[in-house]
Amino acid sequence: MAKGYSVDLRARVIAVLERDEITDEAAAELFQIGEATVHRWKRLKRETGGLEPRPYGGGYPPRIPPEKTGILRQMVAEQPDLTDQEAAWEYHRRTGTSVSKATMGRTLRKLGLTRKKRP
Repeated sequence: MAKGYSVDLRARVIAVLERDEITDEAAAELFQIGEATVHRWKRLKRETGGLEPRPYGGGYPPRIPPEKTGILRQMVAEQPDLTDQEAAWEYHRRTGTSVSKATMGRTLRKLGLTRKKRP
């Protein structure tokens, strides 16, 4: 995710708009930011009285919740040579929740669980 603009820049843009009575479009061009950004900052100032960025929304919850990671640890302990796809199928068989190969691989990496291939 991209980092937001600084509160200092936001304050300078709003100050110029209030002091110089220039248009939003001219301010956007002057500070080399998007016109929609200027509109959002004006609305933010009007609604909240400040220019601090709003908190991040949080994104999607994980498809494999933290309370079910024990199942994954048990699966890897029993069958350490499962591929990500096979692990996804086994997880579906045990829990009834289907997950993609990518989700399974990402979750196993987060948990620090690696596959041990048979020679």
